[in-house]
Amino acid sequence: MQNFIKSIIKSKMKKFPKNDHFKLPFRMCTLYNHLQDTIDNVRVIEKGMVPAMSKYDSETSKLIIFDDLGMEPKRTQAQISLYFIRGRKQGWSMIYISQSYFRIPKTIRINSQYVILDRNLTQRDLGIICRDFPADIPIKTLIDLYKRTISEKMTTMLMDITDRKIYRNVIEFICD
Repeated sequence: MQNFIKSIIKSKMKKFPKNDHFKLPFRMCTLYNHLQDTIDNVRVIEKGMVPAMSKYDSETSKLIIFDDLGMEPKRTQAQISLYFIRGRKQGWSMIYISQSYFRIPKTIRINSQYVILDRNLTQRDLGIICRDFPADIPIKTLIDLYKRTISEKMTTMLMDITDRKIYRNVIEFICD
């Protein structure tokens, strides 16, 4: 994601709606046509189609969002997994959005730098998720931290796997 944000020429960005929950230079929303309207060279590909990485040059940074493709066939998931295995080396930033953490293929989960958790996870599910990631704090403490972090509506907990830090709403540092 950071590769993509840094590569956007400021003059190519238009006005975007204010969102107090996410104070990033690039604000995301679920309306992909809004992205097409505000940033040049945005393509929306639907119906589970995954473009071949080789179709794009490796000189520029690119962002690809895989939105709710957890039910797609294994062949499609294998194509998506290639982005997470080889993509960063070719200037790609990837986001995989899913309603179910467990529908995300393990290859994608272990090659992710960030995991954003929303509300409505069971304690059992959260325990399994926490075991997937290296942490210096006990799982019970992490579960308690999650419960406190997402106690308000529209609140998320971001786990930065590489830097081993946790944030509330992407920007508010909680602990490492």
